[in-house]
This record gives sequence, structure tokens and C-alpha cells, in this order.
Amino acid sequence: MDHSIESMTLQDKVKKSEVLVREMIEHLELGFLPKLKNLQKISRVGNSQSQLEEIADLTVRNHVVQVLESEQFTESLFEKLSVLTDALEKDMNDVLYGK
Repeated sequence: MDHSIESMTLQDKVKKSEVLVREMIEHLELGFLPKLKNLQKISRVGNSQSQLEEIADLTVRNHVVQVLESEQFTESLFEKLSVLTDALEKDMNDVLYGK
């Protein structure tokens, strides 16, 4: 995070959460899922002789690396969002229940 979550206002936390959710959706739709589909596509073996192609091990490895790197980015976004939503939950409980 850019600055400490504790120093953020409730409104700032909501806005930051919204930004992170949008970033996560965009990353999943435009980054992670297409890479996963490409990996699935190149690793599939067709049933007919015309569909069979030689795929180099290096090609498969490169696609796997791309998927894993994308997954690591997904995980980092998720962790940031999780910390922020936990802080939001605490703040909302304080507002609603005075705790």
C-alpha cells in the first residue's frame, strides 16, 4: 500500500478497495485467464493426425512460467485487498456497534 492503512480514512479505504477490485478484475480478464487458456491450448493433444503438432518443451515451460507469474501477481492483489477489507470490516464494526 502507498501509506499505512491505519492512517487512511474510511472513505479512503472504500475507494482504495474499489480500485483494487477493478484492478483484480482487469488482471484476471485480460492477463491471467488468457494466459491460462493459451497454456491449455498448447498443451492439448488433438485426436486426429492433422491436429497433432510437435510442441517444444521450452514452449510449454514458457507458458507455465507466464501463468505462474500472473498467478503470483493475482495473489499479491488478493493479499492487499484482504488486508484492506479486514480494516474496512473493523472500521464498520466500530461505526455500527461502537467497538
